[in-house]
Amino acid sequence: MFLNCGYPAEWVNGKAKYVHVSVMEEKLGRKLGKHEVVHHKDGNKTNNDPDNLMLLRTQSDHGIIHTQNRESIEVFETKDGSAIVVKDQKPCAYCGGMFVPNNWHNKYCSLECGAKAVLAKRPKVPPTVDPEVLARQVWETPATALATEYGVSDTTIKMWCRKLGISKPGPGYWAKKSAGVLE
Repeated sequence: MFLNCGYPAEWVNGKAKYVHVSVMEEKLGRKLGKHEVVHHKDGNKTNNDPDNLMLLRTQSDHGIIHTQNRESIEVFETKDGSAIVVKDQKPCAYCGGMFVPNNWHNKYCSLECGAKAVLAKRPKVPPTVDPEVLARQVWETPATALATEYGVSDTTIKMWCRKLGISKPGPGYWAKKSAGVLE
């Protein structure tokens, strides 16, 4: 046995073979795949205890473990004995669970959390708004003017009406009314 780049190695069939690779192959009962890499969990290259070794699927995952901030990665061991490295996790803005952002999910961990967050942000009808008064006002005053009166947007007025089951004028109503087409 000898050290090769700090790793214990031995001669097998005229070739140098790292001991940690042999130990992992014995633990798995198979040869390592072309891209699989064995990682020492404690960072000690000479500690080849099977419990200290982790099989990573790619050299890229191995590089992430050694170069990333340890708090931003998580390692999941799979049924086949290998491990998957997940990097750059962040908390979901709705539920607080950790997830990996991608093009579709960069703020929420799932579409469900995103939908719940959107629904939670929708304006609630304040208790000071009387539904009967609002129902009358939306037919007497354009939503933009009513919104200014309440200090909200016309979209908020529309949402309040929807939540309270109040019908409101359709598109073009106020233009027709000002033109004298409607009474």
